[in-house]
Amino acid sequence: PSVHTPDFLEPVTYACQVARVVLIEDAMWHVDLLLPAGKTAHFWPGQYLLLHFINAEGVEEQVPYSIACAPSDLTGQDPRRIELHIASHTERAECIVCFLKDAVVVRVTLPQGDCFLNKRTLPSFKAQPLLLVAAGSGFTQIKSLVEGILALQPEQELHIYWSNKNAAG
Repeated sequence: PSVHTPDFLEPVTYACQVARVVLIEDAMWHVDLLLPAGKTAHFWPGQYLLLHFINAEGVEEQVPYSIACAPSDLTGQDPRRIELHIASHTERAECIVCFLKDAVVVRVTLPQGDCFLNKRTLPSFKAQPLLLVAAGSGFTQIKSLVEGILALQPEQELHIYWSNKNAAG
């Protein structure tokens, strides 16, 4: 038997509808996935998922992507929706974006990762400012954390530092 923290959420694999794949800035894509009807995306702000991607050789790979939104139980948004931001600066990443643009349904496994905040952990930081640091597309994880923090503690003092190679990100 495995031993987990009280905040552990068991990863689950879902077949998700690809609802939207839109270029939002120079080689940065906004992707919306929808879980099956009646399902809810259970994760903590800051976690990531594994996208099951079929590569050019027809082999399935599991590619990690930070979830770009906070969970719906904090935000009141669509409980089926998962937002991703994917940078397509490499040939492989461009293939993944093409895969998503052509797909009707993709498989994802979530949640993954130990960098998160939630209703139990966040109150311990209430008396001090929070500093969040991101580089490039790493802002995706920070966006999820900020949405979660503001939903739980709207008065929380936040400082965000975001570094990019160029103005476009």
